[in-house]
Amino acid sequence: MKKRLLVIVFALCSLSMFGQNTFEEIYCKFANEKGANCVNIGSFVMNLGKICMDEKDAEFLKDVDNICVVDVSDCCEDTKNDFRKMANGIQNSGVELIMDVTEDQDHVKIFVKKENDMIKQFIVYSMGEDTCLINIGGNIKMDDVQKLVKYSMR
Repeated sequence: MKKRLLVIVFALCSLSMFGQNTFEEIYCKFANEKGANCVNIGSFVMNLGKICMDEKDAEFLKDVDNICVVDVSDCCEDTKNDFRKMANGIQNSGVELIMDVTEDQDHVKIFVKKENDMIKQFIVYSMGEDTCLINIGGNIKMDDVQKLVKYSMR
């Protein structure tokens, strides 16, 4: 009886974890794939970059800690398909879908992970010809996002 209960518990645990991929897991899996382009800009380099920017641009990046990109556009089709399968699991990893856009062959999804009124993570997932994931991490205020949108619409 205990053995059956243990098997059921393990089965339920594995089902609850199925399809839950974080950006970090995807980055680690595909960073060394042939043809993959990966860029990780950490907090130190971000802070150096903010020093070199003009004041207006630096204002929008003040709360961004890191930017990370995984691009598998130049990989073989099997690698792209594996990437798409894993990337589709991001939506089950505690992030919220805020935008889903399809145009011709391109499909882009934007997710956020929020804590209180702060955005901890922006994830942009592009499928189609340019298959990539972009992760922007930090403690970004919603007001700053609204300012950025207004600024970029000029």
